[in-house]
Amino acid sequence: MSASELPPHPHPSDSPPEMLPKIFFWTEYFETGFPEIDFQHRGLVNLINDIPGALASGLPGAPYPIDLLDRLREYAAHHFMTEENLWAKLPRVPPFEAHLERHEKEHRSFSEKITQLDKSLKDDSLDDDRRKDVLTEIVVYLIHWLAHHILEFDRQMAMALKALEAGATPQEAMRISEKKLDRTAVFTRTILSMYDSLVEQSMLLISEIDRRRRAEEETIRTLAYYDPLTALPNRRLLMERLDLAIEGARRYKKFGALFFIDLDNFKILNDTLGHDMGDRLLVEVAGRLRTIFRSVDTLARLGGDEFVVMVENLSTTPLEAAQEAESLAMKLLEALRDPYDLGNRHYTSTPSVGIALFGGDPISREEVLKQADMAMYQSKSAGRNGYRFFDQNMETKLKNRSSLEEELLTAVSDSQLVLYFQPQCLRDGIVVGAEALIRWNHPKRGILSPDSFIPLAEESGIIVPIGQWVLEESLRRLSSWLREGRLPEGFSLGVNLSVRQFREPNLLGAIQHLLKTYGLPKDALTLEITESLLIREPEKIKGDLKHLRKDGILFSLDDFGTGYSSLQYLRHLPLDQIKIDRSFVSEIGHDRDDRTIVTTILAMAKALGLTVVAEGVETPEQRDVLFRTGCHIFQGYLYSRPLPEADFLSYLRHSSPTLPPSPGPAQRST
Repeated sequence: MSASELPPHPHPSDSPPEMLPKIFFWTEYFETGFPEIDFQHRGLVNLINDIPGALASGLPGAPYPIDLLDRLREYAAHHFMTEENLWAKLPRVPPFEAHLERHEKEHRSFSEKITQLDKSLKDDSLDDDRRKDVLTEIVVYLIHWLAHHILEFDRQMAMALKALEAGATPQEAMRISEKKLDRTAVFTRTILSMYDSLVEQSMLLISEIDRRRRAEEETIRTLAYYDPLTALPNRRLLMERLDLAIEGARRYKKFGALFFIDLDNFKILNDTLGHDMGDRLLVEVAGRLRTIFRSVDTLARLGGDEFVVMVENLSTTPLEAAQEAESLAMKLLEALRDPYDLGNRHYTSTPSVGIALFGGDPISREEVLKQADMAMYQSKSAGRNGYRFFDQNMETKLKNRSSLEEELLTAVSDSQLVLYFQPQCLRDGIVVGAEALIRWNHPKRGILSPDSFIPLAEESGIIVPIGQWVLEESLRRLSSWLREGRLPEGFSLGVNLSVRQFREPNLLGAIQHLLKTYGLPKDALTLEITESLLIREPEKIKGDLKHLRKDGILFSLDDFGTGYSSLQYLRHLPLDQIKIDRSFVSEIGHDRDDRTIVTTILAMAKALGLTVVAEGVETPEQRDVLFRTGCHIFQGYLYSRPLPEADFLSYLRHSSPTLPPSPGPAQRST
C-alpha cells in the first residue's frame, strides 16, 4: 500500500491546543530516506501524541477515546507490510538474515503488546486512575519501541539497502550500516532519556489539567443541582431522586414521605429587615433541617422560603408510615420554632408543613409534590405553625390512635383492664383448663377486645406494664380459686407472654417472685408464647424457659403453624403443649390442605409427647373432624366465648357438678 492509500489521520479538533501536549517530536534525524517509510513513521508519532491528548480531554467517568489503539494497530499493519515489501529487496544471506528475523520478531511483539494493553484499556471495571496508568504505560512503551525501531532497525536496514543499491556486497553493506549506527548510539540514548523526561512531565501536566477540569465540572454540577445559598439540592435534583424513591417504594413495598415546608410570614421579614436577613434565616433553617433528618434523606430548597424533605424506608403499612412521618414532623416543628440569631437581632419564625405519603398506589413525582403542597396550604389555613397530611382520613386515624395511646396509659392505673376466661374442654364439655384474655372496660366505649388496643400497646411499649398486670392478676385469681376449691383436678390456666415482655431483663425474677407470693402448685400455670419469640435470641429463651420449668410452669406454643416453628425448636425447648391456630380450624371440614396440616401437627405432637389444643372451634363438625384426627382438647365458641370471672366460675360448676357454687357478689374480684 502506498502512502497516498493510507487512511487519513484524524486529530481531535474539539480540544484547545493546550489540552493536547506533544510528547514525541519528529526530527529530520529520524528520516530513513524512503518517503513511504518516513510518512508512516510520522503517522505513528502523531498517533502517540494523540493518546495523552485524549487522556487530557476525556470527561470524568466516561470512556476515553480508546479507538486510538485500533487506529494504531491499523497504521502499524500498513507500516509492517510496507517494510516487508521494502526489506524483501535485501538478500536472505547471513549478514542480513538475523537482522530481518529480529525485525519480524519486533513486529510481532509490538502487535501482541498493543493487543494486551487494548484489552486492559477496554475493561469496563477500569476506573479513571487505572485507565490513566494504562495509557501512560502505552505512551512509554510506544516511545521506546518507536525510537529503537527508527534509530536502530529501520535506519540500519535503510542504510544497508542504499549501500547495496550503490554496488556494495552484502557484507560491505552491513559493515557500512553498523559503522554509521555505532556513531549514533550515544545520540539514541540521549534521545530516549529526553523522551522519558518528557513523558513524566507531560503526564504531570495531564494530571493537573484533569484535576482542574474535574473541579470545573463539579462546579458546573453544583450549580445545576444545588441551591447556591443553602447548598441544599434544588428542585431538579429533588425530582430526580423522587423518581427513584417512588420506584424503590413500589419495589420494596415500603412507604416514603414528602414534607413540604413553608416559612410563615417570610415576606414580612424580607420587606422589613431586608433580603440579607431573609437569606440568613434561610441558611439557618437549612442547618436545622440537617440536624433533624438522616444523611440518606433528601433535603431540598425549591426557591424562596419553600423547603422539601424526602424520607424513604418508612413502614410497610400506611398507618404506621404516617405515624413515623408525624413523629418527624413534630421534631421539625419544634426545631424550627426556636428563635434564630440573625446577627444583631433574634427572630422567631414558624413553619407550615404538608405531608404526602408515597408507596401505595402508582403516582408520579409531580403528583406527590402537589399533594404535599396542598397539605401545606391546609396547614396554613388551619392557623399556620403546624402540619397536615394530604389524606384527611389518615390524619383522623392518627389522631384517634394518639388519643387511644394516651387513654391506654391510664387504663392500668385506673383499673380499667379486666380479665375474661375462655374454657378449654374435652369433647364432652369437661373443662380441663382456660386461657386468660384481657379486655379494656373503656369509660366511654365500653368493653374493647384486645384486637383494638394490643397492637398499639406492643408498638408503644405499654404492653410491658399491661402484661405484668395480666400475669399478676391471673396468678392472684388462680390462687384464690385453688384455695376455694373451685377448680377441677389437673386444671391449668394459660397466660400469654408477649415478645416485648421477654425482652425485659427482670422478667425471670418477676415471675419467680409471683410464684412464691401466690404459692401455686406444680402445673397450675401455663405460659403461652408465640412462634415469633423463638427466633429472637433462641438460646436465652431456651435458658429462661428451663429455669421456669423447674418451678413447675408449663409452656404452650400459641398459634402453631403460622410462624417459624421447626422440629429443632420443638425438640430442644421445654414445651408441654401446642395450640393449633384457628386459621387451620375454620375450614378443616372442607379444606383438604388444612386437614393435612392438622394431621401432621397432631402426629408430630404425639411423637414429641405434647398435648394439643385446637383454637377457634365453633361448630360440631370442626370438633368431630379434629377429634377423629387425634385432637382431644378444644377452645372456641362451640363451648363458650370468653367470660367474666363470675360467669366463668359458674360455667365451671355446671361442667363439673362436684365443684362448690360460684362466689356471691361480695366475694367476686373486680
